[in-house]
Amino acid sequence: MAERMFVLLPVLAFIHGACSQSTDQPFILESFDVSTDPHAVCMDGSRGGVYTAPASSDSSQLKYYVLYLEGGGWCYDEKSCLARCAGKPDNCQSPLATSKVWEGKQDLGGIFSTHPDESPLHSANKFYLRYCTGDAHMGSAGPTNTTHGWHFRGQHTVEASLRLMVTKYGLGSAPGHTLVFGGGSAGGRGAMVNLDFVPGILDALGAHGVRTMGFPDSPYWIDESPDRGATPPSTFVGFNVTTQGIFRMANITGRASAACSAVYRGDEAWKCALGQYRFPFISTPYLMVASQNDAFQLGMTVWTTWTESTVAIPVLCYSYNITCNFLSTREEIRHDVI
Repeated sequence: MAERMFVLLPVLAFIHGACSQSTDQPFILESFDVSTDPHAVCMDGSRGGVYTAPASSDSSQLKYYVLYLEGGGWCYDEKSCLARCAGKPDNCQSPLATSKVWEGKQDLGGIFSTHPDESPLHSANKFYLRYCTGDAHMGSAGPTNTTHGWHFRGQHTVEASLRLMVTKYGLGSAPGHTLVFGGGSAGGRGAMVNLDFVPGILDALGAHGVRTMGFPDSPYWIDESPDRGATPPSTFVGFNVTTQGIFRMANITGRASAACSAVYRGDEAWKCALGQYRFPFISTPYLMVASQNDAFQLGMTVWTTWTESTVAIPVLCYSYNITCNFLSTREEIRHDVI
């Protein structure tokens, strides 16, 4: 059985695998090489890239590498994809859809902190894959009528990041290397779907014997129907619908895994991109962080929106009679996570 560690948080804590804050080790943007990774592009076709912060030569963690996938939702139909560029596909200014507005360097904290009391990987080789593919790092589709003219190349940006880590930064060049492969939110779902494919990608790049560990943060979506009885009722289409939409549009079948695809076939193939259904099939060791009371899932399922204060609603429900449908929905999701 795979080595797994499943962390359940009783309340939504402010846990971020990578967050913006000042550090003494800025990350430098490296755009992907079009000659080796021509498909590693953003939604608008601009080149994707990864922010790098290699370990110093005297680091005690020189054999440790971290690749963390940025989050930022996804799109699943023409309208939601257009919204990622504020309705301006020919002049997109969103960093979630184009690299044209990215800065040349970035300060990151959380798991990327350089301080030993903040991160157990404080002096490792660190890589932060910017998210601009709109598909939670899962897709492999070029611009067609099906994609409404967008590129969905998440698989390829993940592969390009690994290629750079191997060819330029020495991942797998010596015995005993460990890769921590993770991400947060949409990046966590991307880590979930790509994780079992990473060892094979590394082997194909000549990086043999790398120990791969997953760190998906907040990837565990539950197939719970939106609450139409809430006040006001949720108009959110549901996580199942959005997953089905992007699965078809972005051609995620190549990341469904043989084990998952053997169970969920045909019209159910999309389930291999949703946490509740996918995690039982993951064989690579991982540490998952998932909240029993996830503010995003609860907010979208009950009210079509969310804030970090969503978790306070149960108290308000008792005190001010705010829609208590929230409580039953929260308990259903909590039970499914456990």
